[in-house]
Amino acid sequence: MTETRIAAFEAKHDTALPDAYRQLLTHIAGSSVTPFYGLMALEQCSLPVMNSRGEPGTPRGFGDAGPGAHERDLFLHISEMGCTDVCILRVTGLLTGRILIGNSDGHWGPDVSSATDFLDWYERWLNQRNAGRDNRALELPSP
Repeated sequence: MTETRIAAFEAKHDTALPDAYRQLLTHIAGSSVTPFYGLMALEQCSLPVMNSRGEPGTPRGFGDAGPGAHERDLFLHISEMGCTDVCILRVTGLLTGRILIGNSDGHWGPDVSSATDFLDWYERWLNQRNAGRDNRALELPSP
């Protein structure tokens, strides 16, 4: 993917993509095989925000970023998991660049990957597959 296309996306959404994710887009692929249903093309990605906190200890879902969304922490929805489950990349705020797995409706999660950034997460998944351990249980917080 060209820097021009990435810059256009960033300008349209008034945000900057984390460097590790940007490296994948510019040097490897604009969309590719990843855990779940694959990495979506950047133009198909949405920028949700985490829903407001409910009762302590309850799961939190994600909603569409609307007006004033940049006052809240943004995520990039990068991969479908089925139904309302999502794989998202933290774009702003604490833990920028980290992968989270959760449910848009807040039925479970979100779980934060222990991987330090997108490339670390992706490399772990590739190593798991290479070792023959492609298993749904390994795809969740830390593939």
